[in-house]
Amino acid sequence: QVGIISPDKVFFIGDALYSNEELSENPIPFASDITKAKKTLEYLLKSKYTMFVPTHGKPLEFSITAEVYNNQRQIKMLEETILMHLSMPKTTDELTALCLASFDLEENIPNFYLISSTISAYLEDLKKGNKLKVIHERGKTRWFADFML
Repeated sequence: QVGIISPDKVFFIGDALYSNEELSENPIPFASDITKAKKTLEYLLKSKYTMFVPTHGKPLEFSITAEVYNNQRQIKMLEETILMHLSMPKTTDELTALCLASFDLEENIPNFYLISSTISAYLEDLKKGNKLKVIHERGKTRWFADFML
């Protein structure tokens, strides 16, 4: 992921930001590194540029503050949903199925693949933050939100 600023101060932000419309259509946007996504959103929030062009969607003028806040809220909501579902140990596949159901998303192969990849990125970030434990038992890896940490 690379952002580019043109000589005339147009900021091409790539896939760093999902529009409000995109978030309403897909409440679990694809992400491969949640830590970097959070840092990127903080950077965009502080940006002094006034013309932003995402990879998908219409160009945004003047301010992207509302969109950044909505993306940050979505990340927080997904983290909370994952932690709620992991009150009992679950595999990544079980968690993905629960998240699909939680957000009323169609259970098809493309959705499962993209959301499973995204859920894995969230699991890694939450594990780094000491909010999850990994349990390996009988050939399965299960994730567990240990609220006593």
